[in-house]
Amino acid sequence: FEASEYMAVQRAAAKPHFSWLMKYKPILDCFVYVAFWNLVGAGFLGFLINPPISLYYMQGGYLTLSHSHGALWGVYGMLAMGLCLVILRLKDLKAEWNTTVLDWGLRIMNLGMFLQIFLSIFPIGLYQFW
Repeated sequence: FEASEYMAVQRAAAKPHFSWLMKYKPILDCFVYVAFWNLVGAGFLGFLINPPISLYYMQGGYLTLSHSHGALWGVYGMLAMGLCLVILRLKDLKAEWNTTVLDWGLRIMNLGMFLQIFLSIFPIGLYQFW
């Protein structure tokens, strides 16, 4: 639900009198990614490893590693990048940013983390648990 709020702000930016929001699109994208990784990394993967029966069998395994990668990357890494972009953006409000490379970079980093977790670490954790 949190990501949908940020996406609604991005849709509003397409309207003429909200066009100033487009200057902050990469920052809003970072916060959408934070919400996604908070749900997947901290939420889904965190709840997968934290019930007592899971802790008995899976403590310190690769499922814990998948949770830590998803939660730390998304919640702290993307949040730190978003806040750094806010600071850089507010430093010079008159500057025009070409955000094409930044947008692609954010997408590729998040796709890479998603693939690392769900094609490498998570399957190894399931195999290890089995």
